Amino acid sequence: MVMNEKRRLCAIRKTFWVEFGLALAVVMVFGQSLGFEFICFDDNEYITENPFLLHGLTAQGIRWAFSSFYVANWHPLTWISHMIDVSIFGLHAGGHHLINLCLHLFNTLVLFTFLRKMTGTLWRSALVSLFFGLHPLHVESVAWVAERKDVLSTFMAMLTLWAYAGYAKRPTPPKYLVVAMLFACGLMAKAMLVTLPAIMLLLDVWPLGRLAQDGPLRRLPTLILEKIPLFMLSGLTSVITLIAQREGGSMIGVDDLSIPVRIANALVAYTGYIRKMFWPVDLAVFYPHPGMPSGGKLFIAGIFLAAVSVAALISVKKYPWFLIGWLWYLGALVPVIGLVQVGAQAMADRYTYFPLIGLFIILVWGMDAGMSGWRSRQRVFRGDLAAIFSLVLLLIAMMGLSFRQVTYWKDSVTLFSHALEVTAENSLAHNNLGIALMAKGRISEAETHFRKAIAVNPNYAYAHIGLGKTLIRKGDADEAMTHFFRAVRSENPEDMARALTIGLGIDAAGIEASLAVPLSRPQAADLYFNIAMALMRMGRYDQAAEFYKATLRLDPFRKQAHNNLGVTRLHQGRPGAAVDHFRAAIVLDPYYEGARHNLTKAMAGAETLSGGCINLKRTGDGG
Repeated sequence: MVMNEKRRLCAIRKTFWVEFGLALAVVMVFGQSLGFEFICFDDNEYITENPFLLHGLTAQGIRWAFSSFYVANWHPLTWISHMIDVSIFGLHAGGHHLINLCLHLFNTLVLFTFLRKMTGTLWRSALVSLFFGLHPLHVESVAWVAERKDVLSTFMAMLTLWAYAGYAKRPTPPKYLVVAMLFACGLMAKAMLVTLPAIMLLLDVWPLGRLAQDGPLRRLPTLILEKIPLFMLSGLTSVITLIAQREGGSMIGVDDLSIPVRIANALVAYTGYIRKMFWPVDLAVFYPHPGMPSGGKLFIAGIFLAAVSVAALISVKKYPWFLIGWLWYLGALVPVIGLVQVGAQAMADRYTYFPLIGLFIILVWGMDAGMSGWRSRQRVFRGDLAAIFSLVLLLIAMMGLSFRQVTYWKDSVTLFSHALEVTAENSLAHNNLGIALMAKGRISEAETHFRKAIAVNPNYAYAHIGLGKTLIRKGDADEAMTHFFRAVRSENPEDMARALTIGLGIDAAGIEASLAVPLSRPQAADLYFNIAMALMRMGRYDQAAEFYKATLRLDPFRKQAHNNLGVTRLHQGRPGAAVDHFRAAIVLDPYYEGARHNLTKAMAGAETLSGGCINLKRTGDGG
């Protein structure tokens, strides 16, 4: 009895020091992010310019989170987490980064606990968790505030699998209900978890061993039937997500990327992520889609994936963890591998956050099996020492690479400058670097990058908008208008051609008729807003007012459009209408100082006021 108590206390102490070491390593690498800024890539649309988040956690905000397809996503739990952040930290970026870091830390520790509970191994579980917590590919999910959906959904996934391990040991309806509720929360954080029930089936094979209890053929139908409610949740979430992405304009059609191109890129991406796992250099926030990969790349990727799959199947009896880890990796990536293309990226580091756990399991259990195979009694100590030394060097190198990768996320200029260093023909990186430089007042440099973005992609609407904005700053409103109208033509040629009839004409009836066409893309509001701003700078207030009205029809929550429409109304000699719009802007944002100043002046009888700044955005990444 005394001996058993000593062993239990020893195990508790080991577990504590392992968890302490994991936490310390994660904080050492990612702690620097607490001093970082928001990034001008989704952070603005998700948080700093999202009118439903700016007032923190409210009943109206919660209703919106569950009913909205804002920026082509449906993830209410993620929106609510951002609202809580705003309630606590306001728009101080460090607080938002802190929550991302805490969630990543929790994920690392829960993964360790979950694996140790299922496999009964301490050090192998710890090593998998260490790879997960420190790998450079996971920097993007942690250091990017807008990727809260990654760390939050994975946290819910880890809790779901932990609860499922308890349920599998002794199934009861209440335990199943907990599993289902946690899984539903994970889906409401990010729909990528739709394949989690299939991963539960894999865990039934190994390490839970449920498939062998009554024989595979008799047990498998029962285990599948058990998960039907979970698969139904996945199916419902998939439908909602597809609707959200289609309505938000983020889904790329087969005319732009054909099915063969998607399949080929998926095969290359699967092998590309594995290569980056073993050689995590030249990582970027955005990888441009190359179209159809070369025949050589496609052949190598296909042969590699087939060979590993066959090897995993052949060795399933002796090394079941090989097949389970491999299928975990392949299955978890299916929703984001590009068969349903959302956004313009070929692949993304953030997509590996949850799937790589499968490969880490293969790596760690494989290393253990390899060491067991070549050990001999005469060389046990020497072999163990060499293995430990090599592993320590590997972990130190990985920490160093991750620490350096985190530094690139300190601000937008650094992030997109680095992306341009490690990728080619990256129009999005040029465009977003231009936005970041313009925010710092570096207009000439911003203009250069907008022009480079257009050189890579002549139809890049938001690069034309950015260039137009820089030209307005430099006093060339005529050329700016050319680029704004080019953006209109680039975005949706059929509908936007009618909007182009607004052009330089002054026919208000024609404007109303052209805007009666339903616009399928929310980006149209940005285009109209910027055209209105250019017209206002040129003193064409009647036309500018019509474009501001069009903006508000598409986006009634845009406070800058209300403010600037108020300014145009003053120039038109309509102070009553101006006051109404200033008040509307203040209702949307009670702390909008520009609108408050303009309202005060309008009430005092001022005839004209200056407008606000152009609201420049970029297309969402859809991930």
